[in-house]
Amino acid sequence: MGKLRCVDGSVLTVMPVTCRDRSGTPYEVTLDLRRGGEPFASVGERCGFRLARLAASVTAARADPAQATTWPDPDDRFPEPGPADGNADGNTCGDTGRGAGGAGFRPGEREYFTLRSRDRSDLPGTGELRCVLRDSAQWLGERGPAVLGQARGWRLSRRAVIEAWGADGIGLRAVLTSAELVTFLDTVLKESAGGQASAREPAGARTAGDRPGSGAGPGPKEERAGSRRPAWWQPAARGACSAAGG
Repeated sequence: MGKLRCVDGSVLTVMPVTCRDRSGTPYEVTLDLRRGGEPFASVGERCGFRLARLAASVTAARADPAQATTWPDPDDRFPEPGPADGNADGNTCGDTGRGAGGAGFRPGEREYFTLRSRDRSDLPGTGELRCVLRDSAQWLGERGPAVLGQARGWRLSRRAVIEAWGADGIGLRAVLTSAELVTFLDTVLKESAGGQASAREPAGARTAGDRPGSGAGPGPKEERAGSRRPAWWQPAARGACSAAGG
């Protein structure tokens, strides 16, 4: 399960629910949400492929040298949201094809995804999970330090904002760096694929001044003989996931 430390101090737990075909083979996942251990909402839209694609896109953006000019801190590097290839319903996801070289500061929010039960083929659900990319600028004063690619006196930053809405209308929000977003997505996808995720610090629990460590995260656990992972499951690069590796 993935855990998010929300801005109100509560912990949102995102638990994957495996979808299986008639032969029992897992092929996708939906999500159950819990707040403080209590049921919060159910998201019936199948989303495993899209979450895996976003995790891969964020991992690639963190390592992209073209973004370093505008975003010297890897925690600020994200893919620019864009329409997912072949997604006729207009939902969005991180697009690795949209050049990092054009990923400059853009005020406001752009959406990565909104998950909810919307089609007859979706499982019943009363909740919603949304992820957007938000750029912000903080004025440090005329004598503020000059940062490569940024105007003097300004601190530009990018964060992923995850919002969850329950059946009773209560909303939760978590603000994540790019490393924390990859860690969260990787944890959810790893468990849904049959691996047993290790206990991790909730993403978003660090203060703005903290930085992820450089140690490598735990390696993947051995699979049981004959077990198969869904075709959409692709673990994110381990280097970006060390922030919560323990």
